[in-house]
Amino acid sequence: MFATHNLESIGAGQFGVTIEPLDMNLNDTNTQRRTSTLSGGMRDNALHYNGRHHMVDVTGAIINDEILFKVGHAMVDAMEEQARLAGARPVHKHIEVFDDSVSPPGFTSVVLLDESHITAHCYSRTGEIALDVFTCGAANKADYILENMSKWLKARFPGAEVTFSSISRFPRYATQPHGGSDVVL
Repeated sequence: MFATHNLESIGAGQFGVTIEPLDMNLNDTNTQRRTSTLSGGMRDNALHYNGRHHMVDVTGAIINDEILFKVGHAMVDAMEEQARLAGARPVHKHIEVFDDSVSPPGFTSVVLLDESHITAHCYSRTGEIALDVFTCGAANKADYILENMSKWLKARFPGAEVTFSSISRFPRYATQPHGGSDVVL
């Protein structure tokens, strides 16, 4: 069982942002949410979301320098594979492995999607990995990637603690049109 980290304690709701713990059953994009307004009042409304941003924190995932390159490349490959399996379209992937000559040992990787991104940042000697999964559109793509990457991480780092949180992005009320405005440059 994964631990849930609720970001509401940082007070982000005061800025009109809905932050919620991940419940691993996020297929419903039309749900009741309690949101704060910029004026500070609270209201309950049916909201639609056009994006999901999952954040995964892994602690206790120490990686020896000798296998760091291999683990980093395996992770970025897994990120790309899970994106494809979720129905997302990867357009680019990149990884940088750090050897302690300039940056602390670890890696940074990204899979750029046509609808957003998946990133991972690893500090190998302290055992910390931060994974972000953000997709616009249907939340089920991000949920699928999150669920499978969490399984991938737990299988490779069985003693590590994995916590996660989720932010619904681009909220709009059911009665609000989905249109936009012209861009002024």
